Amino acid sequence: WRWDDQTVYRWVIRSRRRESWLSVIFTHLFILTFVSGGAFGVLWIVGLLSAAVARWVAVGVGVLLQGVLVNTFYRSWRGPREGRAEARQNFCAVATVLVGIVLYLLHSSPPWLRGGFQGGENAGLWKWILYVLDNAASALFLDVPDIFDLGASGIHPHSVAARCVTAFLRVLIILGLVESAIATYEEMRGEVTVYGTLRDCYLRCWGLTDKSADIIILREGRLVAEPAPPEV
Repeated sequence: WRWDDQTVYRWVIRSRRRESWLSVIFTHLFILTFVSGGAFGVLWIVGLLSAAVARWVAVGVGVLLQGVLVNTFYRSWRGPREGRAEARQNFCAVATVLVGIVLYLLHSSPPWLRGGFQGGENAGLWKWILYVLDNAASALFLDVPDIFDLGASGIHPHSVAARCVTAFLRVLIILGLVESAIATYEEMRGEVTVYGTLRDCYLRCWGLTDKSADIIILREGRLVAEPAPPEV
């Protein structure tokens, strides 16, 4: 095996020790919280210097990342098989950063937007964090908390802008949960299939939750592009 080999292979990565579902889930939740909190923290530091600049930076980066999100989502399902695993990891990272950006915009939003949330006019950071968690619970439990009014934040959108922001936030959470569930299932199953070069296989092994487990790597075959159909 050569590190500079650019041939695309089918790799099967097997772990001798399967992770417990609690360990995998809590590890993913920690990573998601750390990434979204980091995005919020950077914007909060910029906001200490200038709140207006921080909001414009958040809006600009958010719009840019939305395009990246659509592109990575397409590549994770319809793109080349050798790049789907990497695209899926990138999609989760981008969606998590966007959740942190939305949280900052909600926390530092102008009065016309905050006024669109019932109970959000004078809400502090903790209330908005609970609002994000309320939406995550609604996405995870199929809107049952909303039906029985079990939200912990006491914030509810009632204007068009507030509902659009909430819908966007919930879509991010749902898509992130789907991709995280796929990654969690693969790690709990103890077997991951990767289409890529040797470098791609190494990076996928590095992305596994448990670094201490013994790993078996099988190279099952080389991918060859299908010949183009003859012209008629």
